Amino acid sequence: MVLLRPQKSENIGAAARAMANMGLGRLVLVEPRVSKPELMEAAATRQGAGRLREAKISASLEEALAPYAVVVGTTARIGAQRGRAYPPRLLLPSLLAGDPPPPAALVFGTEREGLSTGELRLCSKTLTIPTAEPESSSLNLSQAVLIVGYELLLAAGGEPAPPPPIKPATFADRKRALDDLQKALEEIGFLPRANPERYFQNVKKIFDRGSLARGECDLIMGICRQLRYRLRRSPPDGGQP
Repeated sequence: MVLLRPQKSENIGAAARAMANMGLGRLVLVEPRVSKPELMEAAATRQGAGRLREAKISASLEEALAPYAVVVGTTARIGAQRGRAYPPRLLLPSLLAGDPPPPAALVFGTEREGLSTGELRLCSKTLTIPTAEPESSSLNLSQAVLIVGYELLLAAGGEPAPPPPIKPATFADRKRALDDLQKALEEIGFLPRANPERYFQNVKKIFDRGSLARGECDLIMGICRQLRYRLRRSPPDGGQP
């Protein structure tokens, strides 16, 4: 991640934290204008502190880009003179092609103006992050780094592991739980004594909308047990036991 003339210390720190969050490599600062290193370190937090310590300082953009085979410039401003710009999800997977993939740099411009047309021409590809409206296309520097890092993580197959499969309730589990619930509702007087099965169908419809897990059946039965326990302890007149 190459940051060109970043002006706010906290943006550098937050970008370093975003890099650590998404597993990105080296941070390169080109002509950084840092006046408050304590703000930079605070924004980086413990997670991004290593990226800050290992950051490389370059005197010019050409010097910073010299080691890289692929250079991607980021921009919010689109125009005929600035070349074709691609969204992250279309462009970033190509950076990971090859075994190993070629060294690549992603360049972010200044907070106020971004990359100039001349600076963008130093890049081999152009990336833009879509926004809801053109008027809101300008993103905070660290936010842009985080979004690009997230898309790279996805492209590299870094999606979070799916949750463990839920063990579905069998017919017997479901019937036992719903029968128990019906009896408990009868005991507390929620269901009328005349034909309670008919009225319980309205309750059963709630559970019919989705599949119950076995653990959820156990939970229903546990609630019923507690209801009966409280009923047994309560005196007939409803006073304190």
